[in-house]
Amino acid sequence: SGTSRQIGISDFSITIGAASLPPSVASLSVPLETISENSADASAEVTGDGGSVVTARGFVYAETSVNPDPLIGGTGVINVVDPLSELGVMSTTLSGLSPATEYSIKAYATNAEGTTYTTAQTFTTVALPASFTGSYFNAFNNFTGTDSLPGEWSAISSTGIQTYVSDWTSGSFTGGFYGGVSTPGVLGYTHTSGTGTLTVTLRLVNDTGAPITDLNVRYLGRVEATSNTRFPTWTVTVAGTESLDLAYTTEVGFDETKTAAISGLNISEGETFTITWVSDRGLPSGS
Repeated sequence: SGTSRQIGISDFSITIGAASLPPSVASLSVPLETISENSADASAEVTGDGGSVVTARGFVYAETSVNPDPLIGGTGVINVVDPLSELGVMSTTLSGLSPATEYSIKAYATNAEGTTYTTAQTFTTVALPASFTGSYFNAFNNFTGTDSLPGEWSAISSTGIQTYVSDWTSGSFTGGFYGGVSTPGVLGYTHTSGTGTLTVTLRLVNDTGAPITDLNVRYLGRVEATSNTRFPTWTVTVAGTESLDLAYTTEVGFDETKTAAISGLNISEGETFTITWVSDRGLPSGS
C-alpha cells in the first residue's frame, strides 16, 4: 500500500578495458658472497606492471632489531630508489652498513594503483676481522653450522647449500656442513652435484705492531666417507699467495697435517689479510 518512490537510471557508460592492479615484484636476492663488513649487493625483478605504468621501484631495508618489516617511510628504513622505472631486473649495492648486524630488506615497485613489496629477507654483515698479534688458533670444536663460527670466519657454497646436516661421522651423503665433534673439532662439508664450490675464509688484521713478511701456517686436513670415489681437495691461499704445501686431497684416505712457511709477504700494520680454503666435488666421476 502507499505511493512508490521514483526510480531512474543516469550516467550509464560501458567501455572495453581491464582494471589496473599494483605491479608485481619477485626474486629478491642478497648473495652471501657479496656481503662484507659494511656493504651487500641486492637484486630483484619487476615482473609485471599491473596494467599501469611503473612509476618507482627499489629496495627498502633496516636493521632487523629496529624494524623487521621495512616499508617506505617506516622507522629506521632506508629507501634505495632505482634510477629506472620499468619492468625487469634491478640491482644495487647497499653501503654504510654496520659490521656483524642483521638487516631486513624488501624490494618494491609502485604504479598508480599502489606499491607491492616482496617478502622480507634477512642478511647479516660480516664481523670485523680478528686481531692477530702473532698467533691464532681455532679447533672448530662442536661446529654446528656457519652460525656457530667466530665472526672472523665464513664458509660459503657458491650454490647456496649452507645447511648443517649432521655429525662428522654420521655417514650421510646429503650435501652440506658436518661437524659436532671436538678435540679436535672439524668444519666438514659433503659435496654433491649441486653444491658447487665451497670457500672457507679466515680474516685477520695485523696488530703485531710491524709489517708481516713471514707466516707459519698449519692445519689438519680431514676426510670421512672414504669408500666414496670422488676426492675433494683443499686449495689454500695465504694473503693472496697460493701455497702448494698447504694443499690437501681426500684421495690419501686419511687425516693429514699440512704445514707451510710462507715468506715474501708484505702485510702492513693494521692491514686485513685472509687465509682461504677452496674445494669442489673433486674427481674422478662417482659418488
